Amino acid sequence: MSAPAAKTVVSPLRSFARYGGLGAGIIYGFFHHRGLNKSKAAQELEAREKRHIERVAEARAQWQIRQAALAPKTGVISNPDDPNFDLEAFLVHLDKTQK
Repeated sequence: MSAPAAKTVVSPLRSFARYGGLGAGIIYGFFHHRGLNKSKAAQELEAREKRHIERVAEARAQWQIRQAALAPKTGVISNPDDPNFDLEAFLVHLDKTQK
C-alpha cells in the first residue's frame, strides 16, 4: 500500500485574494449588467416615443387631407390651425348652415 497523499495547505492570504476577486467580479458584473439594461430601456422608450410622434403627425396630415376633401367649398376656413382662420366668419357660416 502506498502512503496517503500529502494534503497541500493553501495560505489564507491566497484564499482571501481568490475569493475576494471572485466576489468583486460578481458585484461588478451585477452593477454593469444593471446599467446596460437601463440604457437599453431608455433607448427603447425613446424609439417608441419617436414612432408615436411620427404616427400622430401622419394621422393628423391624413385627417387634414380628408377634412379638406369633405368640406364644402364655401370659402370659409374651418381649420383652427390655419393661419388664415377667421373665427367670426366661421361662426357666421355655422349659424347660416344650422338654420
